[in-house]
Amino acid sequence: MTAVGVFLMGVGGIGSLVAKLLLQDSRFALRGAADTDAAKSGRDLGDLLQMGKLGIEVASRPLEALEASDAQVVIHATTSFLPRAFPEVMACVQRGKHVVSTCEELAYPWARYPELASQLDQEAKAHGVRVLGGGVNPGMVMDLLPIILAANVGKITHVKVRRVVDLAGRRPQLQRKAGLGLTPEEFQVRLQERAIGHVGLLESAHLIASALGWHLQEVREQMTPLLAPRPMRHGAYRLSPGQVAGFRQELVGIAGDEPVLRMELVMALEPPDAMDAIEIEGSARVRAIFLGGIPGDVATASLMLQWAWVVACYPGPMGLMTVRDLPLWPRQMGG
Repeated sequence: MTAVGVFLMGVGGIGSLVAKLLLQDSRFALRGAADTDAAKSGRDLGDLLQMGKLGIEVASRPLEALEASDAQVVIHATTSFLPRAFPEVMACVQRGKHVVSTCEELAYPWARYPELASQLDQEAKAHGVRVLGGGVNPGMVMDLLPIILAANVGKITHVKVRRVVDLAGRRPQLQRKAGLGLTPEEFQVRLQERAIGHVGLLESAHLIASALGWHLQEVREQMTPLLAPRPMRHGAYRLSPGQVAGFRQELVGIAGDEPVLRMELVMALEPPDAMDAIEIEGSARVRAIFLGGIPGDVATASLMLQWAWVVACYPGPMGLMTVRDLPLWPRQMGG
């Protein structure tokens, strides 16, 4: 089988991990990479990955580099926010490229930006390509896994999902997004600016609701800081008691005037119970617990590759997709 050509747009923490996994996967051939960061552009990608020279220069102008590339799929890893990602994704689509993106708001864009979602869907269909957003969360742990488990329950009345992440094992970008080291007052200011916290809980809620046939008449979401109970040290961080050591983000989805969906995401340094837990209630009760939790960065990079293969090779309609539209698992795994 001919290898699927991939262009990598964004060589940050996740993009670099995608590149490393891609180079070990015989299904794919890396056909270019770009990043607007001046510290990365112009350098050999292999040097950035500490793998030795690969002969692939990281371009500073992504769309110009994409024009010259024969890649079939763009793996897009530049931002969490759809308004920022939209021009880049649309430009890829208009050049006839499938897009798989880590942009969290693209996992279910109808939740916040229905007009942008409609434009992407129409343009993707017109150019015969697919667009898919997601990663480990949203895209897997807090939405697709509950959807799959819900098939075992019959009539469903309640869904609860809880994810607890130990930030000590995660990349620096995520630690900064969690607000480590801030004061509670600084945390609130950054929260209002959408500069900290998890993006995607709302998208996960709507993915679950759409799969279960629920109309969410109201969604309540809140985030609170978790403060260091004692002096804490990790990497460059030296936290005093009372400084931010993570956050708790909670969402309640209301349907038929009842709270049918509860979601909780905790990201903190040294939590006592890192895990993923899913509970489905209805005609029966199903509960699944992943002790230690699914490792986020590796899982997201791996999913990017699995989904890149699907959008390029799997039969089915074109357009804007969600993880609900994917086959349960690709017929061919990497190797």
